[in-house]
Amino acid sequence: MLKTPEECEFIQPDVHLESDVSRVFIELKVDARLTLSQLNKYVLLHRTLNEQRGIKRSYIVLLVKQQTIMLADVKKRFNCHDAATVIPGLIESGIGETVFGATTWDAFGHKLLEELNRRQEQKNEASEMLSVVINDFLADLDARGLLATPARLELPAPADQSSRFPRNTVSEYGGNS
Repeated sequence: MLKTPEECEFIQPDVHLESDVSRVFIELKVDARLTLSQLNKYVLLHRTLNEQRGIKRSYIVLLVKQQTIMLADVKKRFNCHDAATVIPGLIESGIGETVFGATTWDAFGHKLLEELNRRQEQKNEASEMLSVVINDFLADLDARGLLATPARLELPAPADQSSRFPRNTVSEYGGNS
């Protein structure tokens, strides 16, 4: 069930993904500050959902603009790649089995570009549609200045001209040219 932030007792993750065995909260940061208080609330939300719905592997992932993460309320700085070891030591109420991770938008964009390249070899409608979605997302990240390293990818014209998903030349991590 989708809830607005006002309807949540603790906190509303930017992205909440859940399967039968795992639950992932993703916090998307561009210019807003990140706080330890916010991370504590995510841990508490995981714990509460585990009590209500059954225990699942719990993850908190941070997508950040810079390599250095600053927790504004406790004035703590660390490299985003160290989140898995730094954050658990700061959490007030114990993390249980929660796993933390962080990466930059640029690194995330590179992984999406790798997936886009891999999809170019597949010739089916689902791959074509996913390529368009990834391409458009990368173009948006680039337009927002969240990608530090531009790339160029040529998307071939579809073999079947009746394709519902138009392909264009992709430049600068997905911007149409």
